[in-house]
Amino acid sequence: MLTSWSTDVDLGLVADSLSKVNNGTSNHVLWLKANSGNVGIGTTNPAYKLDVAGTIRGSNVSPSDARLKKDIRPLEDPLDKITRVRGVSFHWKDEAKGTDREIGVIAQEMEKEYPELVSTDGEGIKSVAYGKLTAVLIEAIKAQQTRISALETQIQDLRNQMGK
Repeated sequence: MLTSWSTDVDLGLVADSLSKVNNGTSNHVLWLKANSGNVGIGTTNPAYKLDVAGTIRGSNVSPSDARLKKDIRPLEDPLDKITRVRGVSFHWKDEAKGTDREIGVIAQEMEKEYPELVSTDGEGIKSVAYGKLTAVLIEAIKAQQTRISALETQIQDLRNQMGK
């Protein structure tokens, strides 16, 4: 494990487009693909700007100021759409991605309902922007609450008609 920068760390060029940081073993802990600008930690083939094979820790914020947005429209039928996407548990086929049981959705199912939440890399692998799913879930909960409130009103009306 690379715990600090020192002279024991080998920083070198591999081929014409790949730099590596080596911790003195055969485990290359950091890769930089110069031709793509992608950085990999724990992977020798980073497919994204930052590709980490393992768990990361931190906090993330996304700009969301109304002053930065245009063409703002409400989400259409969020409750109906989200009910067509399965929440699943699974194991990765490639154990290098981890061996624990995971929870998520199937990108192809999400893409049918919310294509803007799914991206496809150069190899055709689909990924879900789970953080953006929050807006869909907020609107789905609000739609569900509207339905519940309408049903509560109907129940109360029926009780009143029955004299209770």
